[in-house]
Amino acid sequence: MMKKKISKMVLSCMAVAIMVPFLAGGTSVQAQELNVSVQPRAALCDDCGVGQMKTTYGEWSEWSTVGEIDCTHYPYGTDLIKERTRLITSICNYCGAGLQSIGKQQKSECHGYH
Repeated sequence: MMKKKISKMVLSCMAVAIMVPFLAGGTSVQAQELNVSVQPRAALCDDCGVGQMKTTYGEWSEWSTVGEIDCTHYPYGTDLIKERTRLITSICNYCGAGLQSIGKQQKSECHGYH
């Protein structure tokens, strides 16, 4: 009985040892067939096509109330819609071209009651 268990275990280990190289090799062949390329970590500059865009993020502004809606949690009261923003700047490390955008976050703050 013990010999059968050991022989099954050895046979299972051998099967796995034989299959692993084929599985690993199959993955790379599939990637080559799909013509998958390595993507750069940073976005390339649209202006020069050579440099990488370095992005910096400004500090978040204070939360400010930009709206009010009926409370979504309780039957009475309202929820305040709060918002904050920050400046996002991207500059090419090769030609110096850049762009700026505004990052925005919103949240609701419950002021409802029973």
